[in-house]
Amino acid sequence: MISMVLNSWDDFEPCCQFIKNKIEFTHLFIRCFIFKQESLPFELIDTAIEASKKIGKKLWIETPFLSKSVSIHSVDRDRINIFELKQLSSERQQYFDNIRKRIDDIDRIVVSWSFCYESGGYNRWARHQSYKNILNHPIKRSIEPTLKEFEEMLKFVKDFQEAGKLAFSAIDVPFEREAHYYQGRLNEAPLLNWLKKHNVINLINRGTWVLDKDMEEHNKNYNVTLHARSPILVYADQYDSGTYPYKYYQDYLKAGVEFWSGIGYNTGILRGNHKNLVEAGYAGSIMHFEEINVTAWNTINSQPKS
Repeated sequence: MISMVLNSWDDFEPCCQFIKNKIEFTHLFIRCFIFKQESLPFELIDTAIEASKKIGKKLWIETPFLSKSVSIHSVDRDRINIFELKQLSSERQQYFDNIRKRIDDIDRIVVSWSFCYESGGYNRWARHQSYKNILNHPIKRSIEPTLKEFEEMLKFVKDFQEAGKLAFSAIDVPFEREAHYYQGRLNEAPLLNWLKKHNVINLINRGTWVLDKDMEEHNKNYNVTLHARSPILVYADQYDSGTYPYKYYQDYLKAGVEFWSGIGYNTGILRGNHKNLVEAGYAGSIMHFEEINVTAWNTINSQPKS
């Protein structure tokens, strides 16, 4: 399964046409910030729903807590602290209410959590300390804080969760650390069991690290800016890391929660990651509708079948 991410409303029609008759693409993923305004108008939600039905794809819609995108370099005052948030902004509340009107027609509502420009755990437990320390102290510095984030965010989207529609998008570190720490006893893993109990799926944008045996292979296969490479491999020699093929993590991915991974951009597409990630345990992959990715997809599908 592949969920196609729409990053520009100008690409809506071309995107729908591209995935329409391709069985590998099962979902259309509409991001909030593509609309150049603080809330997604109801008529655009309606348009996305009707289009997804017409082409036979399930629909995901993103719902960040912020009213606008915040740069990774933004100072703390520009971010939302979920533990201090008493109520959503009027714009964000209207956006959530618009989604509620058509909730039965939406497969998943994706709450952005630890994207670097977002409000989630990254800003509290990663941004002001080294990944080396986080990776070496998994319980207090990633697993427990992440669980607290989930609980706080749930207060604002409880009805989405009760309807079986909630998804989080999150950084990879706390899940890899939990998989490693609780290997052989996943029934005790708090994050995994929380997601399972609440029927929440999780999107990990840099989850392709599980396919790479070392940084050399990761650099070759992950075509994105240097700072966005997975810290799990970048710092592998500085903590008690797992070893390839990371069976402990594959066991975790197959333990009853639906995890999705970013496909790895054009090099990941050319590598066949949409199949490789599923074999590793992910439910599916996430691909951005961009020319470089479309070209890569067309390239692998124009080759003779062996």
